Amino acid sequence: YTNTFDVVYDPTSHRVSAGAGLHFDYVKGLNLSASVAYNYWTTSQQAYAWQKPSWEINFKGTYQFLEKWEVGVSYAYLAGRMALVQGEAVRMNDLHDVNLWASYQALDWLNVFVEGKNLANIESDVYYGYESFGINAMAGVTFRF
Repeated sequence: YTNTFDVVYDPTSHRVSAGAGLHFDYVKGLNLSASVAYNYWTTSQQAYAWQKPSWEINFKGTYQFLEKWEVGVSYAYLAGRMALVQGEAVRMNDLHDVNLWASYQALDWLNVFVEGKNLANIESDVYYGYESFGINAMAGVTFRF
């Protein structure tokens, strides 16, 4: 096995971002947030800021009900990423990540949860050559002490 890509450093890379976000929590138990950002990358020795997105869009919503239950949904979008593969610039697929979860606060110190991840089942790479899992789920407990 070998690495699919090498780490390349640029001593004078810079990012200028313009973005906006909204947060809504007017309804008791409901929290919604959305953000969008455009990133402009400059590099001195490389053609691109490899693996870094030009566009980022995020949405997250949670709703807490019956005092102990919470459900949520999130969506993340990354676009405009480039990878350096064998000396060539390659445009990466846009990343779409859709997730759902539910949790139950059984005790003050014990929380039970279930999560569904990548529910859009879109094949994309967070880093070039490292493909994300398809639809997957996770269940578990968290303890606080």
